[in-house]
Amino acid sequence: MKILITGGSGFIGSQFLRQHVQSNPDYEFFNLDKLTYASTPINEELHHYPNYQFAEIDLYDATLTTKAILDFAPDTIVHFAAETHVDRSTYDGRPFLHSNIEGTYNLLTAARDLWKDDLDGKRFHFISTDEIFGSITTGSFDENSPIQPRNIYSASKAAAHHLVLAFQNTYQLPVSISICSNNFGPFQNQEKFIPTVIESALAKKHIPIYGSGSNVRDWIYVEDHCSAIWEIITTPAFEGETFNVSAQNTYTNLEIAHKVLTLLSKKTGENAIDLIEHVEDRLGHDLRYALNPDKLLKQTNWRPHFSLEKGIRKKPLIFI
Repeated sequence: MKILITGGSGFIGSQFLRQHVQSNPDYEFFNLDKLTYASTPINEELHHYPNYQFAEIDLYDATLTTKAILDFAPDTIVHFAAETHVDRSTYDGRPFLHSNIEGTYNLLTAARDLWKDDLDGKRFHFISTDEIFGSITTGSFDENSPIQPRNIYSASKAAAHHLVLAFQNTYQLPVSISICSNNFGPFQNQEKFIPTVIESALAKKHIPIYGSGSNVRDWIYVEDHCSAIWEIITTPAFEGETFNVSAQNTYTNLEIAHKVLTLLSKKTGENAIDLIEHVEDRLGHDLRYALNPDKLLKQTNWRPHFSLEKGIRKKPLIFI
């Protein structure tokens, strides 16, 4: 089995490689990544494994993307690569259009050109996000909820999501999709919420909380997410299926900050709660996300292993 990973040097993609390269020596893994500001040191960790290789490629470059796909000839493509930070998309959305929409289109086209009519055992798996559904006041989104993105980042991911489904319908490309909630864990970029809370507290700086802090997010530890992806892509019967992936850890942003700071104080002996500073809310800030993972739980043996507290305690996230 040959698996091509896009964005394998990013936060979630690198964790997927950490979990599966060493434990699956009979599989070949090829990481395509353009090495942005959010990259992790995964290539330093895995370069000595004979079943791992890497190429620095921007998926926006259709020529290089197609050549890499045709040369490696993967059986499975797992598409993590994306620009993901909502605030960045608010200030400049064009990189999100390039990476998330055009990059996805180039990748899909390359997969179609490679596999043609030889589709047996092939899979294009797309990593989607709960943010494509917009905000929900109560309850949770299922896989058939209407897609109603409310910011440029989520709109670009929704467009990519639809492109995957369009290639499935138009060209019978064998696809699957996982829609995941907010991830946290080691190597997450410092501009994300939980790393921001930790880094600010350790530096004794103000910890910014948008608005009242009442916005609710559904959190999953990154290892649990990657285990779910593996379950989906290695199950032939899941071709054509979409699954929500959620550990159902729903908290307000203020609750998350308090939980993180309480755990951190046990290590440092210092109370950083007073460092919390409520700042002007972000533009178009969705109030609440929540996913219903019943389909995945009923059709697989996958179960999340990490509560929020257990995930935060795990080294090297917070060293508690």
